[in-house]
Amino acid sequence: MKHPVETALSNSPGTYKTLEIARRSDAIFLYTSSEVYGYAELIPTPEDYLGKVNPNGVRSCYDESKRFSEALAMSYYREYGLDIRKSPSTSRNLG
Repeated sequence: MKHPVETALSNSPGTYKTLEIARRSDAIFLYTSSEVYGYAELIPTPEDYLGKVNPNGVRSCYDESKRFSEALAMSYYREYGLDIRKSPSTSRNLG
């Protein structure tokens, strides 16, 4: 990973800003990222699979920022009731 700090920071604050916009405008927040699950040991991957991640690997700056974004989105759901929609983890197959 060439720019790990910039990579981590592009996802985390970006998600926060987007969630704030959605909250203030009563919008639906749609997100998807297969990265939060890490290396899938089960193919096809069931929806209740929590994944196998490496928080210290070379790609962890990206992977963990995506995991933080998912946790933040669920926090907005719990605290503000924001309508959160998550695409299935099979989105990895879409491109």
